[in-house]
Amino acid sequence: MGFIIQKIISIANPNQLKSFSKYLKSGNYNLPLKLVETIIHHPNETSAFYALKVYGNQKPESLVNLNQLANYTFKLSAFYSQHYPNYILNIVPLIDVLLFENKKEEALELIKNGIDVAKKIEDYQSLLIMFNYIEMHFYSFEKTLPKNYFNDALTHFENINTITQRQDELLRNTEQESIKKRIEKELTFFKPFFKSKSKSVQIIAKQSYLHLLSHFNHKGFYSTETLTLIKSTLKDIESHPYLSVSKYKEKMMSLDYMYLKHTRLVLDEKAINSACSKIISKWRINYLNETSLDTGLFLALSIQGSYLITNYFFNKINANLKQNIEETIDLCESLTHKIDWDKEGHLKHINFYNVYAIFLILSNQEKKAIKLIETTLHHYQQKSFKKLYDGLFVILIMAYIKAEDFDKVIDSYNRYKKLTKDEISIVENDLIIKALYYIAQLKIQAKNQYQQKLDNVITDLKSDPKLKNNLLLIERTMNSLNV
Repeated sequence: MGFIIQKIISIANPNQLKSFSKYLKSGNYNLPLKLVETIIHHPNETSAFYALKVYGNQKPESLVNLNQLANYTFKLSAFYSQHYPNYILNIVPLIDVLLFENKKEEALELIKNGIDVAKKIEDYQSLLIMFNYIEMHFYSFEKTLPKNYFNDALTHFENINTITQRQDELLRNTEQESIKKRIEKELTFFKPFFKSKSKSVQIIAKQSYLHLLSHFNHKGFYSTETLTLIKSTLKDIESHPYLSVSKYKEKMMSLDYMYLKHTRLVLDEKAINSACSKIISKWRINYLNETSLDTGLFLALSIQGSYLITNYFFNKINANLKQNIEETIDLCESLTHKIDWDKEGHLKHINFYNVYAIFLILSNQEKKAIKLIETTLHHYQQKSFKKLYDGLFVILIMAYIKAEDFDKVIDSYNRYKKLTKDEISIVENDLIIKALYYIAQLKIQAKNQYQQKLDNVITDLKSDPKLKNNLLLIERTMNSLNV
């Protein structure tokens, strides 16, 4: 077996192979799917054979392309590390059976495949188990292994466990103030691991260090050096998605949250929108089956939704952005059914539906957005979420404006005023709500008093340069509705 993807396929069980093929098919990875299915049916063939099956010929350029395709398909096999983190251990019962039947050559071949895959993905637990079989049954093969092979794997395995346990203990500790006093010492603990020979140890040590900076709001979190470390660690994860350390999904995804937390106050809106799109795309591809709402993903959805609704409400949306919005709606719809909302809590649920409604409005599905928010308001009417009212009602009123249901705009405004009692959380939301209310009143009855009040809101928006995009939103709405 020349390709590492062949060895992975020889290890994975039929159900895992079926899931991987389904994943490749759903992502339109057509050539990787063709290669995987060919290997499944013909596991021990040559490169020339696979080139003929995949490309229809055995020309030198096809062999070069096949090698690149095999490497790319191996990178996609990160699917196994993310969803079946112990998949190498599938072979343990098979090895036991082969040894019992005295088929030692077949058992050794299976162990070699396990070792090669475990080394590549840095699955040190599986590697140690394979070594145990070698020590017990294959002494002559053991002598061919490099010096310190076993000890290095054991050291890396212990380091990863130590780092993750240390991080978890610090973040769970209820005596946060005591940790803050010794935070420098705790941060120093992780730094030596940055230079480990193991990429997995490096990644988890850097993630732990950064998570502590972020969690305890350390002054060093917003430094240039920290941003550089966040970006380089994210790049390492992106370049090595197949590493076994990716099983720590929440830890890996926390870096996306930290990147947005660090940059949202300094990057321009276009750059932030691009960063959000990348995070949403990554989550949609790799983590769609999760039952908890990731903080980084939700922050990305919120920031991008806010940016898009501000800039594209009553504005032309190009084809690429339209497709992006539709894909995000599909993601939100999937999350609606998969997330355990009882566990997440009502505040996250309300916030999520509000963000989901934003993308529905952008997709001209304002009626569905209205139903979503109205249902949410009714469902949680006995719960307290005062700080969310302005965010909910600004989107609800925008949806009614888009549907040109001006009576409902006025009704919603009156509900908003009654619920908030002029206790405003976000000023710009309140200004947009008022402006849209006055626009609706002018559409129903063109009275000077509403025109004057609308002009006053516009003056307030013009007075603050940071609200320029909100001003443009109101001006586009007025032009579109001929106010």
